[in-house]
Amino acid sequence: MTLQSTAAPPITPTSSLKERYVMPTKPHPVASGFGPATTAKETWDRLTGEPLIYASMGTLQNGLESVFSAIAEAVGTRPGMQLVLPIGESLEPGKVNSLPANCIVVKNASQIEFLKRAALCITHAGLNTVLESLALGVPMVAIPVSTDQPGVAARIAYTNTGSYVPLQELTTPRLSTFIDEVLTNPEYRQNTNKMREAIAKTNGLEVAADLLEQAFNLSPARELAFASVVSQISERTSRTV
Repeated sequence: MTLQSTAAPPITPTSSLKERYVMPTKPHPVASGFGPATTAKETWDRLTGEPLIYASMGTLQNGLESVFSAIAEAVGTRPGMQLVLPIGESLEPGKVNSLPANCIVVKNASQIEFLKRAALCITHAGLNTVLESLALGVPMVAIPVSTDQPGVAARIAYTNTGSYVPLQELTTPRLSTFIDEVLTNPEYRQNTNKMREAIAKTNGLEVAADLLEQAFNLSPARELAFASVVSQISERTSRTV
């Protein structure tokens, strides 16, 4: 498996904004897994080919033991499915209650690669994870925690690409009900695929770059300074989303 690099293209005075500033997708490098798994290959070897649920609570929300326990319990009641659960660096697997046999716990995971195989994504409604799920046609169940996440979760429900349960109302039975609804109702997958097609056709990154170049009348020298600022903002944002 080849992991996508996060390195941005080098900034040169002659390259255009689109060529130089391409927002990378946010990879989560594979680290140690639950039990004896310590390499990416060992983690991938645990996949059985059964329908996959990928659960990501983001960088800042990792460490919420009760949330991970509710996810593990809710998915663990489903025979014939597998759960990949990245828990971050601050939480030990033993802190997660009721880990089922069909659960692979990892510190971090290559998010894009797992989403490509996923039937469902359980997410904190962070914008990066939501957009990556939509771009790959994966419906969601969101558990928004803070900042913009309740608003993003509301849009998931509005577009019928998934459902959500607020953190304060989270229980294992309620989460299980939402998981069942999204997995068994084909409308969620259909709507997510429509969004996937719209994202692919729109090519929003190039459109945004064109608009910025036009709005700021960017010459190569001015583009160089502008791209440097944008890159710094992107780097700071990627560490907090």
